[in-house]
Amino acid sequence: MTTRRIAQRLGVRSPTLYWHIRNKGELLDMMAAAILFRPPPAHLMEGPWWEWMAGLARQIRSNLMEYRDGARVVAGSQPNDALGPTGVPELFERMAQEGLAREDAWHVLASLSRFALGWTLDEQSARGRAPDERPDVDFDAEFEFGLQALLAGLKARLVSSG
Repeated sequence: MTTRRIAQRLGVRSPTLYWHIRNKGELLDMMAAAILFRPPPAHLMEGPWWEWMAGLARQIRSNLMEYRDGARVVAGSQPNDALGPTGVPELFERMAQEGLAREDAWHVLASLSRFALGWTLDEQSARGRAPDERPDVDFDAEFEFGLQALLAGLKARLVSSG
């Protein structure tokens, strides 16, 4: 992907494209923000924090899977603050209501989002290979197992320290 090809595809000249973005890195950052920063469904934040944080991790994975190489775009980018993050202040507020310190809330959010990103990066890579290389893989079940293990560890750590 080059900015010249993007401009061509859009039917504009490169200088027109650069009027809106400074460089390819900024474009990738904006793409990452568009993939990630969507308002979470209202029902996502029901129940104890670990349940809705699990829902958030599932939503991140789902968002990334909607795009071919979505995880690669996000992994190599710094999403643009101007576009998001939608819902993050509400997440921190809700986690504070659940008794988590802001630093703990950040660690939980970072751990779960990075787990979802790393998992999806591997999953998208594996799905791109020949199907007979890993025919017995149940990506959903394996993701859920890892997610529940990570959440169990986070819960244990936060309950024992709180």
